[in-house]
Amino acid sequence: MIKTEIDLTKFSELENKILTLEQTDTVLRTVATAMFAEMKRRIHNDGIKSNGSSIGTYSNSYLKWRLKNGFETQGNKVQLNLTGQMQNDFSVGKLNDTSWAIGFQNEFNYKKSVNAEEGRPATTVKAHKKTIKGKSVDVKSYVSKGWKGYGKIYDLTENETKQVRLILADFMSKFFK
Repeated sequence: MIKTEIDLTKFSELENKILTLEQTDTVLRTVATAMFAEMKRRIHNDGIKSNGSSIGTYSNSYLKWRLKNGFETQGNKVQLNLTGQMQNDFSVGKLNDTSWAIGFQNEFNYKKSVNAEEGRPATTVKAHKKTIKGKSVDVKSYVSKGWKGYGKIYDLTENETKQVRLILADFMSKFFK
């Protein structure tokens, strides 16, 4: 009684298809391009982090500064698009023969994205003494105040991960017919 027939020629054909996936580049490019569009909209238009929550909210003083200096805003939600430089540099590209990536071409914008996610420590110019109410006090002058960051922004969301799986399933169903 045969329950499952094992046909070695089918295995060899399948192995050959897997080993010579000339369309791997096509599917990787398709996935990267689709996720790039989703992520760019989610981050720079909707202001949503990877976990689905809001990236954050701007303080009233920062909103006033933005408006005073001619920068658009959609309410007080953080969208990481002050000048548009970072948003315009966010792109999809081929890393090598087997990898595509979504990220930044410019290292400065990449560092801004890391700071947005992870924050940055305060940087000091110098420590000095200041007299306050007749007492000498040690103080530090800051170039920039540190902050904690917003958390993961540039990872795929759960829904984006599902979309990747659907694209891959569609590709596999067509490829292995």
